[in-house]
Amino acid sequence: MIRESLEALQRKYGKNDLKSALRTAGTEFVYCQSEESLRRAFPADGTGLVVITDDNIMLDYLKKLSFYDQERIYVVKQESIDTVNGILTHSKPTVVMGFGGGRVLDVSKMVAFRAGVPLILAPTAPTHDGLLSRNCALFENGKKSSYTTSYATKIIIPEYLWATAGELPKAGRLDVLSDIVALQDVSLAMAEENLVPNARYLSLACNAISRLLHEEDEDDLASALFFSGLAMHESSRYCSGSEHELEKLLMPILNNRYFHGQLVGTSTLLSALVYKQEAPKMPKLFFDPAILYDELIQLFEQKGLLEYALRPLRESDTDIVAKTLRKASSVRPERYTLWNKVDSTKVEWGGVVDTVLKLSS
Repeated sequence: MIRESLEALQRKYGKNDLKSALRTAGTEFVYCQSEESLRRAFPADGTGLVVITDDNIMLDYLKKLSFYDQERIYVVKQESIDTVNGILTHSKPTVVMGFGGGRVLDVSKMVAFRAGVPLILAPTAPTHDGLLSRNCALFENGKKSSYTTSYATKIIIPEYLWATAGELPKAGRLDVLSDIVALQDVSLAMAEENLVPNARYLSLACNAISRLLHEEDEDDLASALFFSGLAMHESSRYCSGSEHELEKLLMPILNNRYFHGQLVGTSTLLSALVYKQEAPKMPKLFFDPAILYDELIQLFEQKGLLEYALRPLRESDTDIVAKTLRKASSVRPERYTLWNKVDSTKVEWGGVVDTVLKLSS
């Protein structure tokens, strides 16, 4: 039924091909199938270049390439405004390149935006849908907030690194599939709050899900992530709903041990189960709330994602998790989602978490 409902939405709100959709961003894409092609795609070394990367194997890889002077390279230990300020204090960038994972990309976006210079992103693994998005999430005074920056002028896709990324692409797939629950929340806001959706961005989110459902290779995954990023051009609501609100609560208590997309996948199941429990009280929505949870389980299994999505719950103190999830209604009350319809303090979270955990083999 997910596929049928998605097709109905695309008939109603339209479809977008990626080429025309990308005109919004004005971003150049370069796909690299080898280290040599990556070298050619990288910006030339120079005094105004700032290269931002992870404090892990990506830093070692950059050193191995010996392509940039070490003084150009800045390491991200936390995605925060303080990190951004530190980089800007010690540099005068004319070009910023982010080479690494989500934390690196988010810091790079803000550094380039604040400096008013071109941004080049080289995501080393497809872990989330922020690859093309102009939004970034950064800590400030201990709280993580979303910021709007500018689109990258160039995105370099090192396909040969993506192909050896192990489980990391699973996080990207889960982030895209979480759009299903985000769209469910949009339909709830339409029914309860008379929200008038933006047809273009809603259709882009649908395209992201559809591309992933028909995924054949890394290019399809990249396209799905790009569609999802473009859907957040004016508002993230089409790709971030009740499930992302749960993720924001869970990430700190799980000590940031999991990728954003992975934990969003966990949260997608939790939100969908509450939708199922509350189905008799729900208006007509994009997806049947009585069966969405079970359909998502089946979809996660088909994509080899279920155990990966369940891992954060299996490795956590479920009592602490259940207590934390009670705060969901206070995370983002201004955006109407499931947690406006359902008071999270009255959800029996212990039972919800236990039910989801029983899916584990």
